[in-house]
Amino acid sequence: MTKSREEILKKLVNMQYTRNEIDFKRGTFRAKGDILEIYPSDQNEKAIRVEFWGDEIEKVKKKYGICLDRILLHVTSDFDAPVKGGGYVRQIAHMMEEDNLSDVEIIVVGPVKKRENTKNIKFVGVVTNQADLAALYSMSSITLLTSKRETFSMICAESLCCGTPVIGFKAGAPETISIPEYSSFFKFGDINSMYKAVKKTLYSSQSDRAVIIEKAHKTYSAETMAQNYISIYRNVAYV
Repeated sequence: MTKSREEILKKLVNMQYTRNEIDFKRGTFRAKGDILEIYPSDQNEKAIRVEFWGDEIEKVKKKYGICLDRILLHVTSDFDAPVKGGGYVRQIAHMMEEDNLSDVEIIVVGPVKKRENTKNIKFVGVVTNQADLAALYSMSSITLLTSKRETFSMICAESLCCGTPVIGFKAGAPETISIPEYSSFFKFGDINSMYKAVKKTLYSSQSDRAVIIEKAHKTYSAETMAQNYISIYRNVAYV
């Protein structure tokens, strides 16, 4: 579930941040309309800009026929490819039906041959509008990863940068680049463990999106990624 602008501002104050619209410095934030800018206390971090979706999320929900607030998002390049694990998404949907979880909806973004919607799973097709995709991430409770093998996993980074935790199978890269406290990964095919984690996340206290966003922007910033690549290069070069 998403948090309101007021809830996030209150959380920042509780984290000892000070609102200052004029002298924008470390440990402060400023807010104008739907734009929030946070200057982290960490000396190595740049300011973070957060845009609240407000009516935009409601417009996107209406556009894609999304009715519920508890949403599992699955973004894929090929839902039907066995390596992408689309069948496990259908299994999760079936398990939710058996448990009568009628307040949860699975949204699948990406190409799929058999696109028929079921009671709790909706296929919205390929989403090329980046603002729509960001809104879908932001409105979701969890992003679900079911691939058997992935490289960097842009989906994982995008989800966390929008404040949405990730649950998935270990696929090589996602579990190594994700933020551990906001993600859970299981052996490929362990659908029961995945489902337990999904239910626990859906019905427990939600992680604070502002905190996830701040940490994700720090983790996936250009500067951080460059330093990581340099470190890898040095380790390989001097072996």
